[in-house]
Amino acid sequence: MKKWKVVLGLASQSVPQKIDQARLIIESMSDNDYFPNPTPKLIDVSKKVAELQKAYTLSRDAGKEQTADMHTKSFNLDIDLIALGNYVQDTANKDNEIGDVIIFSAGMDVKKDAGAKKRTFNVVNTATDGRVKLQTISEGRAAYVWEYSLDQEDWTSGGVTTQASTVINGLLSGKRYYFRVASITDEQGPWLGPINLIVT
Repeated sequence: MKKWKVVLGLASQSVPQKIDQARLIIESMSDNDYFPNPTPKLIDVSKKVAELQKAYTLSRDAGKEQTADMHTKSFNLDIDLIALGNYVQDTANKDNEIGDVIIFSAGMDVKKDAGAKKRTFNVVNTATDGRVKLQTISEGRAAYVWEYSLDQEDWTSGGVTTQASTVINGLLSGKRYYFRVASITDEQGPWLGPINLIVT
């Protein structure tokens, strides 16, 4: 049976990125039926986010003492986020068939299998807020149908192209979107994806 693993990527994040991720996780887990009793409590994590935000603001124009305080608060938030990640991971593995959906619904990412095949469909943020680029493998003389969704239930058209790539504008920054593509030759083929991405 597959074991789901949560990825937070805290070590590679700047303090502002960590604050943004923590806020997204708190928002995603609040009133989420999958997580009736988050451990630690979301209100406690919110307090640590606020403390880190304040410490970060003070450290920008201050000396070593304030910078050290910011790093301490950042470490304390890491501990809570890791604990939340473990809670979400345990919840996902209790309902194994939809474990990835449970993890994504918490605003967290799933660890990819080491032996996974190379993706034939990719989605990346661009330098412009709310704008993403989608690309798939070209199938010669084909058209490509692009769609996106916030919940994997209601899908919005991202257009139809004759190129194996497209750009979608006007998305909400900080929200997790799901994207999929299908090629059309004589008839529409199967969907590739969905791939999820937190839009910047």
